[in-house]
Amino acid sequence: MGKKSPANARRTSIGWRIEPVLLSVFLALLCTGCASHYFRDDVDWETLHKRDSESPALQQIAAAGFDSCKNLLSDAVLHATDGESAYSLTGWSPTSTDQRPATITLVFEKNGDTLHADVTAGLDASGKCFARWQLNRVWRASCSRVKERAESLADYSLFASVSDSTSIYRSEASGISVMLTQLGAHRCLMTSGETGYWEGEGKDLSSPSHTSNIESSPSGN
Repeated sequence: MGKKSPANARRTSIGWRIEPVLLSVFLALLCTGCASHYFRDDVDWETLHKRDSESPALQQIAAAGFDSCKNLLSDAVLHATDGESAYSLTGWSPTSTDQRPATITLVFEKNGDTLHADVTAGLDASGKCFARWQLNRVWRASCSRVKERAESLADYSLFASVSDSTSIYRSEASGISVMLTQLGAHRCLMTSGETGYWEGEGKDLSSPSHTSNIESSPSGN
């Protein structure tokens, strides 16, 4: 979709924290890695980045000591939410916080639908940052109608039919995979996601804005 940004990903064990409540649960999360070129799309990210309203989740993770990949993490959150305000659950490692991945789960509404997004960012074995986002949305329409009418899917073509109810679509221009699963006569689950790896100087992009040194690839390779 529009300009480029950073990308790369795999998950390790991290701590989850519910923002309004001081509660930590430690989970082991596994994310299969995929080759990536980075977050590309048609959203006006420059305008979003100029909004003086950093997510409370990002502030909380930074306060916990996660600083290594904060700009790439911020970029991934914007890709997952389009800058929408969201309730968030944050997670980080209680030890070596800055050297291990941090996570954010976000819940928000858009046009009457509830959306759930998961974002992970951290350092990989190369010493550079990766980030991954995944978004789930249940549309109040059939999957065929969603594919036909959703402007955001206009440039996506069928990549694979997993079953009678599930199909995967991809767009070379955006670097994003979209999976549509029919849940019933008028319900369609849309899952989209992308993994990105920073390929520029240093370990993280210098500021939370799209640059030419970010490589992205669709999830589910």
